[in-house]
Amino acid sequence: MAGKFKNVMETSAVYWEPKIKTYGFQEITDLSLLEVTMKADRFALVETMLQDAAHAAVRFHLVLIQPRKDYTAQISIVFDREWEDRIDHYCTSEVRLDQEEHFSIRSPVGLICFFGPHFGERYGIAETTFQVLAENNLRILAAGFSGSAVYLVLPENITQRAKTVFESAFEVPKSKPSYGTGKTS
Repeated sequence: MAGKFKNVMETSAVYWEPKIKTYGFQEITDLSLLEVTMKADRFALVETMLQDAAHAAVRFHLVLIQPRKDYTAQISIVFDREWEDRIDHYCTSEVRLDQEEHFSIRSPVGLICFFGPHFGERYGIAETTFQVLAENNLRILAAGFSGSAVYLVLPENITQRAKTVFESAFEVPKSKPSYGTGKTS
């Protein structure tokens, strides 16, 4: 069966913009970053923690899970900083340090989010993002790319600078919508 498809031609199209279009950048500050490393069979703990936190009205901005080869994963959760003490207390009582699990909370951190038309269909979004960060000596703590959105977690003291750098490197709308009229100004 595999031999039948040997000579099939494939077509692919690439659209590359000299300056990538975005819908603008959002900067959120006064956040904390929780990083938990644990084995896959303990993920129910994270689920329980997120459910308990949601019932307590903790606001989460981003949850990332990065699987590793040793059947563990690093879970990164960005949340409002005001909840740091409660989350630290919860993790201190639940994370099994004696079984090679660990957690840390970094604070203060900031989150920069941006998205654009058809990011999911464009090459170069991640490449350009990381290139801009490297060229400007900006260190990220975590990053997530999903369809048309980019999420970057940085130390809070550099988020404004990072946002300014990204606004220069990417195309940002020059007009703001006049809500309710359908017009732009």
